[in-house]
Amino acid sequence: MSRLMSYEWMTKYTPQEEWIEGGGKLIWLALFFTELGAGLFFVSIFFKNPLGMLLGWFICLLLGGGSFLLHMGKPLRSFRSILKPQTSWISRGVIFLTLFGAIGAVEIFLTYLAPNLDLLLLHVVMCIFCILVAIYAGILMSYVRAIPLWDTGLLPITYLVAGLWGGAELLLGINLLTGVPIERIELWIKVLLPSFALVLALYLISVTSSSTTGLTSVKRIVSGDLAIHFYLGVVIIGLVFPVTVVVYSISVSATLVGSPLFLAAIVCGLIGDLTMRYCIMKGALYSPLI
Repeated sequence: MSRLMSYEWMTKYTPQEEWIEGGGKLIWLALFFTELGAGLFFVSIFFKNPLGMLLGWFICLLLGGGSFLLHMGKPLRSFRSILKPQTSWISRGVIFLTLFGAIGAVEIFLTYLAPNLDLLLLHVVMCIFCILVAIYAGILMSYVRAIPLWDTGLLPITYLVAGLWGGAELLLGINLLTGVPIERIELWIKVLLPSFALVLALYLISVTSSSTTGLTSVKRIVSGDLAIHFYLGVVIIGLVFPVTVVVYSISVSATLVGSPLFLAAIVCGLIGDLTMRYCIMKGALYSPLI
């Protein structure tokens, strides 16, 4: 989309640039890594995989939280963002991430130190915070009423399913590389992959009927300047190839599918997730004031 002249700003469809252009790309990466790490931690709890928990913790806090801090002009003052949870979703997000890190560290420590200890209550609490972290960005963005592409309750659900799917993929990769059986985690992927495709389709369809700006945003993604990203990155690499591998594994049994093929599908799935988020951030348009 061509850059608008200064006098045209907000009198035509104006692209959202603050969270995707220049240093704003750090927000795009931060949202991806925090939700991916939370999704991996969540799935690892169910499969009692401490390595997956540890990796999910690092991805969420170091890569995701670190990207947030780098985006801030003065990271040392970031603690102030926690001061208004009653009115600010940014404050709530910082609280979710902080508690995720603190409680998650305790759970990982106890899991390694005393693997036979009953941690059911701690597991339940961490699952709740994993969901809160994974869904937070979608809720935050859905409160931006001026951008119809974001102003929908399906966006948080889309991000949540994407985070869980990405987490299940990463745990599958961890199991492949460590020699752990993959049949159970592959069953999760068989459910989450079509769920992600369905929720993404419903999300885009719902936006097209919300307003003319929403329709224009979706057209920009599926037939405009972002179409190559959407069809190549999201559809072909991120969905078609992983679905093909899943269907093949069903037809011949997962144990007969080579690890390189599974690992390639995992990488492609993560590329599709990241590209999907890029299209949603880049394709966002403000509704004209006039």
